[in-house]
Amino acid sequence: METTTVNIISRWNADKILSSAEIDAAFPLIARVKAALVLAVERGANLRGANLRGANLRGADLGDANLHGANLRGANLHGAYLGGADLRDANLHGANLHGANLLCLGQRSDGYWFYAQPTEYGLKIKAGCHYFLMSEARAHWTQTRAGTALGAETMAMLDYAETLAAIRWPTAVEAARGAK
Repeated sequence: METTTVNIISRWNADKILSSAEIDAAFPLIARVKAALVLAVERGANLRGANLRGANLRGADLGDANLHGANLRGANLHGAYLGGADLRDANLHGANLHGANLLCLGQRSDGYWFYAQPTEYGLKIKAGCHYFLMSEARAHWTQTRAGTALGAETMAMLDYAETLAAIRWPTAVEAARGAK
């Protein structure tokens, strides 16, 4: 079997290789990055800051992956499993999240995108550099945005997250209620 080396590089330094894998050269080019990423996750590689812009990660098991600060802009995450993945500071703008266990809540009027993710500890909210359990998210934005239009907008997004999560991921919502 002929193989080819696929490197996952840093979004901040193109000379920094975060993970490298030998992938079957018979794989279509579009599938090689996904195969290398799945192998990296299985090996527990630190993929913090990975440049995965536009990658086809459809159906990939990225559970528990360290994708803190990763560039996933425009990536195809259709049906991907992201349970336990660290998505703090990750750029998910324009990513296809259809069928993934990650819910795009929309963009707040100041430009921040909000996402909800079920975890074993309950529903987590990602917005900018923030990555909170729902109760922590509500406390943070109540403390920092109470009485403002941004505060009202944020609470509406969090309400929306809880409503949809109760339908899509009822066990995560139950875990969150138990943590209150």
